[in-house]
Amino acid sequence: MALNFTNTSSASASSFSSLASKNTTATAAAGAAAVTTSTSNNVVDTLVKVSVVTPAFTATTSTSVDVYVVGSINGTDWPGAAATAEVITASDAAITLSANSNNLIWLGTIMCHTSGGTFTSEPMPLASRFGGVMPKAWKVVIQNNLPAGISLTSGTVSYTEVYFN
Repeated sequence: MALNFTNTSSASASSFSSLASKNTTATAAAGAAAVTTSTSNNVVDTLVKVSVVTPAFTATTSTSVDVYVVGSINGTDWPGAAATAEVITASDAAITLSANSNNLIWLGTIMCHTSGGTFTSEPMPLASRFGGVMPKAWKVVIQNNLPAGISLTSGTVSYTEVYFN
């Protein structure tokens, strides 16, 4: 068996542009569209890369974007509450996190050291976050920790599946 990589694909992440920055309760987040794990290959992992574009801002103590991942066993049922906080769907949409905690799996942090730039994460493996097994569907959620009053202007979620052939 040989280890192979699929061509890089992208998940819709237009909701990133409407993500308000850190507010007083730090509950604002945005989720990219869900991705269904390939069934035509023996997928053992998926490498994810997230990019965010920041407008001009005055750097403060918090200049980062947290990246989370959530999984679904069927592409329909997602973790989170059924009320107003953490209502997660397969859609590319804004999400309100719980003020106390969340059911998201931390994937990494993108440090945005200077204003007005594009910042990209390292490739982040997903399978290890799910106990070594890829879920049927997954999606990336970001939480903006940039200074108050600043919104991200855009972003992308790119991924490559790793499989044995």
